[in-house]
Order: sequence, then C-alpha cells, then structure tokens
Amino acid sequence: MEEAYSIYGIEEENTLLGYAIFLNSIDCQEIIKIAVNKEHRRRGLATKLLEAEKRRPILLEVRESNLEAQEFYKRHGFEEIYVRKQYYRDNGENAIILEKK
Repeated sequence: MEEAYSIYGIEEENTLLGYAIFLNSIDCQEIIKIAVNKEHRRRGLATKLLEAEKRRPILLEVRESNLEAQEFYKRHGFEEIYVRKQYYRDNGENAIILEKK
C-alpha cells in the first residue's frame, strides 16, 4: 500500500536546508509544502525538491499575491488551471491552482 505522503529533504552537515511534502492521491500528487531556509535560497534546492517527485500530474495552490512562487512553478512547467475566489480566510485572498502534467 502506498504511503499517503511523500516527504523529501536536503541536508548539509546535519542541517536541514529544505523539504517538500507531497500528498499522494489516486490520480495526482499535490504539493502541500516546499520550503528552503532563507540563507540557502537561489541555489537550486527548491528545484531539486520539486524534481524528486516523478509522478504526474502534480497540483498545488498558491496565494495570488505570491508572484515569486507562481513564477518559480511556471518556469518548471506548471500552468494555471483555476482560481479559488476568496479562498484564504485570513484576508480573503484568491488561491491560484497550478498543474504540471
């Protein structure tokens, strides 16, 4: 039986530099979180974490205001497929749904 989540991490000298959590659904993978320590960004670590998951399609949601994340995912082949209006409860912001086939 497949695990519900796939978790990947990158360590250097016993320090966690970044991690990714994917939800394994029947028909897709969903990115729950990709995070890289601020001091280690712009080194390709998020790309390595993203590429660790080979199954497709991959879905994710990102805040409409998070343009940096949207640009990152679009550079890696994700396309916008839907907008969840007023999705985030803290400020009513829209969520952009992206998919990579």
